[in-house]
Amino acid sequence: MKKTKFYALLFFLTVVMSGCDNEYDDTGIRTQIAEVTDQVKALQTLTEALQNRDYILSVVPTTVEGVPGYLITFAQAEPVTILCGTSVIAAVDTSHGDYVVFTLADGTTTITLPRSNAVTIGLDGYDVLYCTASSLDIPLLFPSTLKSGDYTSIAATVTNDNGTGTDIQTRASAGTNGVWKVDITQPAFGDDGMIIPNSSKVTLTPPKHVKLSDTAILKVTLVDKKGMETTVTRPIKYSTVAAVTSTAGNLSSVATDVELAVLVIKGSVDATDLAYIRNTLTKLEVLDLSMTDMVTLPGWGLGFHSDDGYQPNTTLKEVMLPASLVTIGKSAFLNCRALDYVDTGNAETITEYAFEGCSNLREVILSEKLKTVGNCAFRNCVSLSLIDIPGSVETLGRWVFENCGNLQSVVLHEGVQSLSESTFYGCGIRSVSIPSTVTAIPNWTFQDCKYLEHVNWHDGITSIGEAAFNRCTSLRNIRIPAGVTSIADDTFYGCTSLHSVGFHDNITRIGVNTFDKCYALTLEETNQDNPYNLPVSLTTLGECAFQNCTGITRVCLPEGVTVVPRYAFNGCIKLSGVVLSKQTATIEDWAFAGTALTGISLPATVTSLGDNVFHNCSELIGVQSYPTTAPAITATTFSHDKGTIKEQCRLFVLPTASSAYDSWKNYFKAVVADLTVQ
Repeated sequence: MKKTKFYALLFFLTVVMSGCDNEYDDTGIRTQIAEVTDQVKALQTLTEALQNRDYILSVVPTTVEGVPGYLITFAQAEPVTILCGTSVIAAVDTSHGDYVVFTLADGTTTITLPRSNAVTIGLDGYDVLYCTASSLDIPLLFPSTLKSGDYTSIAATVTNDNGTGTDIQTRASAGTNGVWKVDITQPAFGDDGMIIPNSSKVTLTPPKHVKLSDTAILKVTLVDKKGMETTVTRPIKYSTVAAVTSTAGNLSSVATDVELAVLVIKGSVDATDLAYIRNTLTKLEVLDLSMTDMVTLPGWGLGFHSDDGYQPNTTLKEVMLPASLVTIGKSAFLNCRALDYVDTGNAETITEYAFEGCSNLREVILSEKLKTVGNCAFRNCVSLSLIDIPGSVETLGRWVFENCGNLQSVVLHEGVQSLSESTFYGCGIRSVSIPSTVTAIPNWTFQDCKYLEHVNWHDGITSIGEAAFNRCTSLRNIRIPAGVTSIADDTFYGCTSLHSVGFHDNITRIGVNTFDKCYALTLEETNQDNPYNLPVSLTTLGECAFQNCTGITRVCLPEGVTVVPRYAFNGCIKLSGVVLSKQTATIEDWAFAGTALTGISLPATVTSLGDNVFHNCSELIGVQSYPTTAPAITATTFSHDKGTIKEQCRLFVLPTASSAYDSWKNYFKAVVADLTVQ
């Protein structure tokens, strides 16, 4: 019978509320209807709790706009606030130890729900709590009958919405890895042993860089003297100051304080609003756009270009971007010189020059959805020390990190598809690992990375571009990937610390200036099993290929090398031994000038020697020449700054070819015709 009365009352209230015509627009009436609606929902919760055999954990007195009531928490159902003396519920009787009686507005219908014997705990509300810097204390609510001996512990945790979290008892400090700090003020008790109302609270300290769109879950757990646990939770959002709500183009109307240091925006913003920020909010330090619906941050949105009459911005330190963002436009943050942290959210494209000149930028979080990083995107970000590039990236543009001198660590994740010419030009990278998904190192990729010491790559790489490691003066060792058969011009030019190169036998070409000025470079020792210290398949040696490699002492050229090009070993001052290919046809200008050669054997296939081939070879004492027809030489082939090498060097030829070398005699101390045919 009581249940029938209740449903009749519920039906009556529903009909009354649904019958209100739109022409009655009285605010007071609508407020009353809203209050009745809330109480009907509360009544529904009570009824469902009764049907589901739920029980009450806590009953905490409260008031809502002067109306007394109770905050009721359940073991299963969501908490509700019951207001007494309303048109739905007349009274709540909490005098019984084991149950609570709710009397409905008809004065006769009641709902009785059992109480838990466990000690209970509650929070002052259960919807999302918006915290600011001045409101980080959350009261803990306990039954007014709680005594100090009724519980053994209270613990609190905060879990981020991405699943990471911390416990108060293991948490070190706020701000580390985006983790909240939680402190509990324990309940206080009076002389009578009873709890002092409002004496207990949770105090939160947000991590660095938390934005309004982030959600954390506070969980507080009480353990009573019987070991039973009661847990309550509440979602939390934080911003330093209260947010303003804006529509596109309307920001100047809702953010009128030009002295603002922090601005948090909900709603929409457009280029006009960003121009207002640039031009008017000149003292702004933190801008939280995380609760806006922005899809594209317009080009020059927060950029300060001298061509437009702007001085670099020196106040804006942090910008928080929304999850809806897809594109960061051209020069969006150009010359924001105070900016020190950026989380790009879900951005898929970072356009060219986006963060150029952000000289204080120390940390950038790139989106796991990022596909493209445009040319010069982080150029001249001189404070950037670490960048983690997700595997979703398809293209890294040119000069992306140019002049990022403090950029020591670059992580390229598996999945990154391609680098571009000069991507890391002139940055401070110390080591790099190339993922298996990258198969080409373009021209100038790591040029002038003077601190680069280690390169870890794979044999799936098929090309290394021109000057790719030009002037990487700290690089000490390198192994050429098995997929690379041609080493391009200038690839390791000026790598002054490069000591060893791991060649493989499928390399057919070493380009122009490839190892020029690699002063520390040495080549492998040769033996009967390893007669060559250059790749056995080598056919082309570029001009100046090993010029000024002052550490090389011996060279054995493979049979496929028929031309020793201009300046190939010029200035190799410790080079004392050379074995030429038996197919050598030409030795070009300055090929062995300035070396420490003591002797050399010219195979029968040689037809010409160019200018200054042995210029200033002061240690040269013997030349064996096997061609039966004297190769063509010039007046400077055997030249020396102090004249010629005639005073010390002998020429050795075949007995049958002695007369063929008449044109050579003036350059040697003697011609000895005692060679035997090879």
